Amino acid sequence: MAGTGVNPVDAVTRAGVLAEAELTAPRANTGTGWDMAGTIDAVRAGITGFTPRHPAVGLHDHLHAHLDTYADHIVPDTDTPAPAGLPLTAAATLPLNRLTPLQTCLLYTSDAADERSSVDL
Repeated sequence: MAGTGVNPVDAVTRAGVLAEAELTAPRANTGTGWDMAGTIDAVRAGITGFTPRHPAVGLHDHLHAHLDTYADHIVPDTDTPAPAGLPLTAAATLPLNRLTPLQTCLLYTSDAADERSSVDL
C-alpha cells in the first residue's frame, strides 16, 4: 500500500453509524478505509490485465466485510490501473471521490429521476 484516502464515511463507519442504520453488522472491531493505491505484489491465477509491480487503485466498499485499507497489504476484489504520472499517494484519493458524482449522475438520469428530490441523496 502506498496510500489510502480518508473520507467522512470512514468516521461514520468507525463510529458505528452504519451498523446502527443496519447497513453493516455490528462488530467489536471495525476497520476503516475504502480508497487504496499501491503496487501489486502478486496476481491470482485467472486474473488478466495486471502483473506484479503494476501500480493500481481500488475501492473496498463491501459493507458486509471487514473494511480495512489502512494496512500494509490488502487483497482487493478488483483494481484499476493507476493513472500514469500521478503519485500513488494522490491516486489513493480518486476511487470514492469518483464514485460519488457517478452515483449522483446515475441517480438523476434514470427513468425515475422526476420522482426523486435532493433529499433522497
